[in-house]
Amino acid sequence: MNLEQVNDSLFCRVYQVNSIYIVKILDRKTNGIPYGEPDVKLVSLTGETQMITRKELMERFKTLNGKKIKMRSLRNEQGYCVLGNEHPEQFALKVPYDKTIEYGFNTNVAKPGSWLICSDDGMGGINKQIAVCMNSEQFKKIFKVTRVHFVEEFKRLLNGESLREPVSANVKFEVPDVIFNDTALWEVVARVNSGDSIKYKILHDNGEDKIVGENILKKMIRNDEVKEMSYNEGANSYIGWSKLNSLPME
Repeated sequence: MNLEQVNDSLFCRVYQVNSIYIVKILDRKTNGIPYGEPDVKLVSLTGETQMITRKELMERFKTLNGKKIKMRSLRNEQGYCVLGNEHPEQFALKVPYDKTIEYGFNTNVAKPGSWLICSDDGMGGINKQIAVCMNSEQFKKIFKVTRVHFVEEFKRLLNGESLREPVSANVKFEVPDVIFNDTALWEVVARVNSGDSIKYKILHDNGEDKIVGENILKKMIRNDEVKEMSYNEGANSYIGWSKLNSLPME
C-alpha cells in the first residue's frame, strides 16, 4: 500500500517536543555565497530547507545534548544534528504491524510498527508526498500525540467496520495513542579498552553479557535492541551515542 492511498482520518496530530534538524556550514567559495549572506543550510526532518546565519544557529539551536553550539567545532560541508526551539505540530501515521507502506518519491518502504511523519500541505491537509520514517523509540523521544481526529472511526476500523471513506481492505490500524512495547533487551554498561580501539560491554535482561565492537553495536541500535539508544533514520544519527563516553572503562 502507498502512503498517499491512506485515509487522512488514520493520521493523528503530533507535537514535536524535540525539533531535530541537520545543519551544514557551506563553503562560501564552493557554493558562491557572498560574504554577509547566510551560509548555514538548515534541513528539517520532513525535508524543508532554509538558509540561516551563524548567529541564528547559535541563538536558536542547541546540540543533541542540550548544550550551546560552538562554531569552532563545526567543519564546513559536514552535516550535524541539532535541536531547535520551535515546536511545530505535524501529522503522524503508525504503520500496521502486519503491513508495510511505501512512501516518498524514491518508493521507500516503512516497516510494520514504524511511524511516518508528514507536514501540513499549507491548505490544512497532509503533505503525503514527503514523509520521514522512524521507529517507535525514536518517535517517543521526538513527538507527543496531541490530537487524534475521528476517534470513533478508529474504533470502528478496529472492530472490522468500514469508514465513511474507503481505505485498503483488511488493514488493521492501532489507535496512535497506544502504549508502546519496549522490545530492547540489551543495555550498554561499560567501555572496554581493546588495544587501538574501544569496544563495549553490553548486558542482557537475562544476565548474559558480551563484548561488541562499534559496528556491531550500531547494527543492534538500528534493530532497536539497545535500551535508551536509537537510530534516527531521517537525521542519519545515533541518539544517545554521546552518553557512552561517560560510561566506566574496563
